[in-house]
This record gives sequence, C-alpha cells and structure tokens, in this order.
Amino acid sequence: MRVTLSFILALTAASTPAGAATETLCAKAQPTLPNLICVESARGVALAADRPRAETLLALAEVGADRFIARFSMAPVRYAVVEGADAPIGRPERETLRSAGFVNTMPWLSAKAYRTQVEASVRRGVVMQTTGQAPEVVEAATQQALSKLTAQFSPERRAKTDAQALPHELGHIWYSKAYWPNAAIDKGDEYGGPSPDWLDEMAAVLMEDPTSFDKRVTQFGERYQKYRADPAKADENVRFMIDLPHYFQERHPAGDAVRTLMEKQRAEGKAVGAITVLSGDEAKRVGANAERFYLQSAVAAQYLADRSGDPKVFGRIGAAFARGETIEQWLTNREPKGKLPRDMTKMQADWLAWLDKKFPVATVIS
Repeated sequence: MRVTLSFILALTAASTPAGAATETLCAKAQPTLPNLICVESARGVALAADRPRAETLLALAEVGADRFIARFSMAPVRYAVVEGADAPIGRPERETLRSAGFVNTMPWLSAKAYRTQVEASVRRGVVMQTTGQAPEVVEAATQQALSKLTAQFSPERRAKTDAQALPHELGHIWYSKAYWPNAAIDKGDEYGGPSPDWLDEMAAVLMEDPTSFDKRVTQFGERYQKYRADPAKADENVRFMIDLPHYFQERHPAGDAVRTLMEKQRAEGKAVGAITVLSGDEAKRVGANAERFYLQSAVAAQYLADRSGDPKVFGRIGAAFARGETIEQWLTNREPKGKLPRDMTKMQADWLAWLDKKFPVATVIS
C-alpha cells in the first residue's frame, strides 16, 4: 500500500474520540459500537479495536474511494468499515449504521476472526472428505491441513490481503449504490446486485491496489501467451477468458457456488454472515472457475479504457445499464466510443488483435 506520511497524519488529525461534542461522523457511528475506536475522513469512518488498526483501514478505504471517483466520476456513498475484535459485526449493527447514513457498511475481519473463519472452512472441507471416519481421524486431518496455512496468517500476508480485498469489497457497493441507490444489497443473503455481473466485478477489481491489479493482468497474459502458443491445449476457462461477448453475458462463475453454500448454512441452522472466508478445498470448489473472471475483468477494463480513449468510460456504461440498456445498446447509442467497435462481433476481433499486441508471444532464440 502506497500511503504517504502526510496522508496518515491528515487522517489521524481528522479522527475523533468517542464522546466528542460536535456532530462528526464518528459521533454518529460510535454509539452503535462503543467498545471500538473510531477514526474518520470526510467520506466515512473506520472502527477497530485500536487506533492504529482503525487508521490503517481508513487509509485503505480512502484510496479506494479516490479510485472510484477516478473511474466513475461519481462520489462514493458514505462508508463505515468495522472490524470487530473477535467476530464480524452482526446484521443489527449493520442496519443501525446504515440508518445513521453509512450506506456502505463493510464488516471486516480482525486477525483473530480471520483465523477462526479459515479454520472453520478447512474443517468443513476435511469433514466432507472423511465422511464416516472416526473423530480423531478427522481432527488429525484438519490439523495437518491447517499446518500448511501458517504463512496465510502472517502480518505481511494480512496487509497484502487487506490492500486488495477491502477496497474491492467496498467497490461492489459503491458501484451498485451509485446507479441503483434503492437496491437491497449487502445484506448477507444474496450474491451480487442488479448490475450485469461483469461490470459489478470490474468495478471492484478497479478499486484494488495497483500491485494486485497488475498481478491479475500478468496472470492473464501468461495464460493468453500459452493459449497462442498452442490453442488446442487450452481448457474451457482459457477459451472463456478470451471470449468477450461471453464475458458480457455471463453470470459470475462463483455465484451459484456461493448461493449453494449460503443455503446449506441456513439449512444447518447457521447464521449467514456479511463476510465469509473460504479456504482449502472449499475455496478450490468455489473458485475453480472464478479466478479467470477476475483476471478477465482487469484486462477487459484496460481494453475498454484504452479503445474508448476514456479512463472514466465505466461511469457511462453504468449509467446506461441503470437506464435499462444492454451492452449492445450502449455500443450503438450516440455517446462517443473512441475506437471501440459498435457491434459485438467486430469488438471480439478487435479485442483479440489488442491482446496480441499487449501480450506478444515470447521469441525463443536457440
């Protein structure tokens, strides 16, 4: 995360302790969670068990908000990032914060809560694989699986995950609320919002830190170069990855898997939280077909910005969807499109030509 010292100091100066007399944002948020420390900016608040952690979360949210403005030309709705000390905040607290004006209320996981969720996810995966085995066998397999995840709990790994995931998750809601302000989303019992899934995911990927975004682009390029070297060996995911018309119509590849998991948790009488971590075999099952969608979102965003000549083109596309247009209708309306082709067949050909230039096949010299 690239945050200057002056930016940190500015955030710290803007923070407000509990019980302040003026009606600051923290004064509105604090009564809901009096045991957490609150810091604020002009656009939102972050609450955590201690001030340094709250300031870190606020800084990540703020750079995400800046990216949203840069890409969508709209101010993000007011946010509240809340990291409970032991577990994510519940629905009552989230609804209270929303009623106080924090439209984008994002529960976040403390190190303790994150570890608890990872361990629970791994345990669920092991139980599925060891059906009928003795409890001690299941426990031994669980501990063996967890022993391989030590690096996942390091402070360095957590910092990288936060820099990628927190602005990403905020971006989903900022985008949806910008164009569908009355949509019922982010309540922990649905997947996605009213937008086509591709732009919903693209909006979130565009909020990520540059290191994470560039890594997605690099991974796309590696897969694409292998495809060009030998198309016959490409699997279905790689073929979908370069099929732009399919991408524009596709439901999120992880959507059905996530909905199934939510329904299973309800059937077992378990609460469905606003944030759930999947790890191990669960993550593989849910994410096997989804990773390609994230890589595709990053590179397709670059293509749309480059060929339209407008880094804020996503705002115009979002507005078109909110009016009820499809991507095909947006392509043919009177708005400027730069060098973007006006129909999907020509766009696919242009996209492939653009990819060929962006990711040339490496020349091997013997």
